[in-house]
Amino acid sequence: VEGLAERELQSLHDAVYDQALVWVNSLKAEQKQRIEGHFGPMPKKDPELQASPNGPSWCWWLLAVLPLEGRAQLPFLAITSLKDRLSGIRKVLLFMSQSRPR
Repeated sequence: VEGLAERELQSLHDAVYDQALVWVNSLKAEQKQRIEGHFGPMPKKDPELQASPNGPSWCWWLLAVLPLEGRAQLPFLAITSLKDRLSGIRKVLLFMSQSRPR
């Protein structure tokens, strides 16, 4: 994507990345340690959003560590639009933040 669509995509990307960081940092210490021990730390944002044809690596890392059943993860694998994948991740993170016990 280029122009205005690229700027909108970058804005969505940055917002969802920040939302993902909030979720990761809200995990209990032992839970976060287990995740990082198995999957490594959350990848940093790629300097060039569209550099990888598969999308940013942090999206795939996040999908691997989110507590979703396989059938809930499967649709994300079929999404070819980065914008749609980011929008879906945003919805999952929003749901999880609203359903978290206070």
